[in-house]
This record gives sequence, C-alpha cells and structure tokens, in this order.
Amino acid sequence: MLELIFNNLEFYAVCMYFDIQGQIENNLNKIDEIMKITKAEKVLIAADTNARSKTWHDHSTNSSGKNLEEFLAATQLRIINEYSERNTFNNTRGVSNIYLTITNYNLLKHVLDWEISEDSLADHTYIKFNLSTRKGYNKINTENYNDRMFYIREEKLHLLDNKLVQEMQKYDKVTRNITESEAIDIYISNVITKGTDIEQNIDTIEETIITTCRRTFGRHRSTNHNRKENSVPWWNTHLTAMRKK
Repeated sequence: MLELIFNNLEFYAVCMYFDIQGQIENNLNKIDEIMKITKAEKVLIAADTNARSKTWHDHSTNSSGKNLEEFLAATQLRIINEYSERNTFNNTRGVSNIYLTITNYNLLKHVLDWEISEDSLADHTYIKFNLSTRKGYNKINTENYNDRMFYIREEKLHLLDNKLVQEMQKYDKVTRNITESEAIDIYISNVITKGTDIEQNIDTIEETIITTCRRTFGRHRSTNHNRKENSVPWWNTHLTAMRKK
C-alpha cells in the first residue's frame, strides 16, 4: 500500500493478488483492514481477484465472485470496471474479467475514462484510467451512496414483485381486490395523476417500496470505516505530521 499525493489529490494505492487456491475471505479481510487503517479516506485497489461475476461484465459468476459481490456491497466499495469488447484476462484456456479496479466513494468522482487498453505479452491486458485532481470532475452523483439501506441479492429479486403486490394491495380499498401487478400500477398511477394530494400519495408509495425491500432483502450493515480513533493505539498527530514531511 502506498500513500500518494499529487497536487491537491491525496489517496492510497493498493495492489493485490487473490490466490486461486486460497480462501477469498482472507483477502476480503485484508481489504477490510486496509479500509480501517486508511480510515476510509480515498482508496484505489488494483486486484487480480480470480473472482468472476456478471456484475463486472464477465461471462459467468463463480463462488468467489458471489462472495466478492456481497463484500463490496456490504462495505460500499465500487468497481470501476466498465463494459468492453476486450477482457482483462486472456489465455489459451479462455477469457475472463478477473482483474478489477476498486475504489471507495471518496475517490469515485476522481476516477474517469476507465478502459481496457491493449493486449500485453502476459495473460492480462493493460487497464488504463485517469485520476482527476479536480474534485467532482467525474460527474457521478455519490451524495446518497453512504445511505444505502438494503443489500440487494440477485437470487431474491424474483420475490420482490409478489411482495410489492402484497404491500400495494394495502394502498386503499380498491387495490385490496386487485391481484395483478400491472393493474395495480395503472390504478395507482391514475390516482396520483388525478389526485389533489400528490405529496401524500408519493410518501405512501415510498413507504410501501421501503417496506417491501425490508421484507425481501437483508438490511445493509453499517461499517466502522469512518471512525475517528487511531487504527493503532500508539499513533498520534505528531507522527502523522512527521510522516507527511
């Protein structure tokens, strides 16, 4: 791990390798420790994860990919990888996207123009991106990222529709007798369009959606990455000043 400072941009850069024969949980614990040590300041992680997932545009998802998906969602880390006709890993056995660029939301707005550049002489291709020293150069809206309430799992999405219909049936006396989601959607849309108390209707629907998500998905667990205490008991502000010199 390196602490890098360029102009007014200060961040931590980390390079990691996840052993394909090892337990991915060990590497996830290392990332967790990194976030605690850096106190969730701007962090950029370049990792050979050996984890495959359609979430980062791979062709399939393996068990390591599922574990990494859950970890990133729970810790509010963001994968920068974007869709590309190229793959980050390519050899005679096949292609995949196991090389990931990961950041937290404090650095997210500074990262832009991510791309898989060109093939290299090794099994992996070159990954290229820019880091802007101007805050907010990348116009991604990150205002509400730290307020994530639910961890949405793909395998539970099929439950969402049925439970949403159940909650929407409580909207008023008419919806109690409607069983099709499309019919409920049309009815409530007409009520909101023609109704006089739009704000109240919107609040009701918002609460219905939140209740449905609460019933369907697990709540997002909060982390202590923003804690103010020192990561080690012997560290103090004087040592911080000396390190920066």
